[in-house]
Amino acid sequence: MTISNHPHPRQRLQRLIGCFTVSGMLLTVLGVAGLLVLGIGYGLFLMVLMVPFLLGLALPLFLLTSLHPSIAVEEGGLRLRPLVFAETYVAWDKIEAMTPHTLVKPPPPSKLRRKAQTGVMFVARPGALPAHYRVVGMLSGHGFKPVFAISDRTHQDYEHLKQQIERYIKKGNS
Repeated sequence: MTISNHPHPRQRLQRLIGCFTVSGMLLTVLGVAGLLVLGIGYGLFLMVLMVPFLLGLALPLFLLTSLHPSIAVEEGGLRLRPLVFAETYVAWDKIEAMTPHTLVKPPPPSKLRRKAQTGVMFVARPGALPAHYRVVGMLSGHGFKPVFAISDRTHQDYEHLKQQIERYIKKGNS
């Protein structure tokens, strides 16, 4: 039974971002294939050396697909709906910790024109979430642990969601 639902505040924008993200990832795959064809097929071996750089440019796109999933709070855990991948369920006892959001840094006060974005990250036990959440963990400085995040700009009713998850994590881990 769903207790509360916390999608992206601007869902049309989120869908548009999802389309552009998938397009960018497909273009990256085509670019890698093209570089390999040029490098191996035509003997231009320096082209093959560009493949890791092109794949490195795709990492932020991949991060965007899973970092801030839409969340439904349920009695037994959370239902995560990432931008591109399939919906996933994670039980409360599988969430290890709540940490400050390492990828959201507030700007200096002199450049602050509106309220700074805030957020938290949740570290899950290994095996509790699919592999794409491990990539998020690696890119956010948590090693190969699966990680997802919430923030006030990516989730409706952020403070309520944060309090609910915090309360359930304390119950599940005690």
